[in-house]
Amino acid sequence: IIYLWGCMQLQKLLARTGPASKLRVLDVGAGDGCITQNICALGCRLVASETSMGMAMRLRMGGYEVWCEDIAVTANERVKSGESFSLVSVLNVLDRCASPQRLCTAVHKLVSDEGYLLLATPLPFVASYYGKETKWNGEPMEKILLSETQTWEEDAKVLLQDFLPNCGFQPVAVSRLPYLSGGDEEDGGCIELDDIVVLARKVDL
Repeated sequence: IIYLWGCMQLQKLLARTGPASKLRVLDVGAGDGCITQNICALGCRLVASETSMGMAMRLRMGGYEVWCEDIAVTANERVKSGESFSLVSVLNVLDRCASPQRLCTAVHKLVSDEGYLLLATPLPFVASYYGKETKWNGEPMEKILLSETQTWEEDAKVLLQDFLPNCGFQPVAVSRLPYLSGGDEEDGGCIELDDIVVLARKVDL
C-alpha cells in the first residue's frame, strides 16, 4: 500500500494529542511498516501489531516491538497485564478484518483515559476478509453496512455520528485522503481509493 500521506500531514492531524514524545502508540495492522515509520518519526514510543507472521517478522527486522496477534481477541488479556496506549492507530484495517465492531471495541479497552483513536478506512465501506474462520470466502464474520446509499458522504456521516460513538469514540478531527493500493493486473497494478481519516477521543461507553 502506498499512502499519499507525509509526516507533516500526520503531525498536523495529531496536534490535539499533545507532544509526540509523550505518546505511547499501538499501530494495529502495521503491515510492512510504511506508515509505522512515519508515526515513529514524530518521536513517539510505538508497539506494532500484526496477524500475519510474515509481516510481523518483517517489522521485527525493522527494529519494532511487535505483537503477532489479533487485537480483537487478545485485548482483554493485554489490559489485564497492564497495557495501555495514549493513541491507537487503525489504518486501513477496518474493512479487511474479521470483526470490525469487535476490533473497535477492543481498541477502546486499550486506549488510556483521555487517549485517542486514529482511524483510516476507504469509503464507501466495502468489507472483505479472507481467513480460516470463514473458509476463505472473502466475507467478514461481522458485517457492517454504514449506509443504504453506499456513498462516501453518507458512509462518512454514519461512521462519525453512529459507528464511532457506539464504540466509545468522539471524533475531533476529520480529513479525506486518497491512497494507492496494490491491485490485479487488470487494474493496472494499483487501485486508487478514497479514505476518511479520523482522530477520535475516547469517551465512556
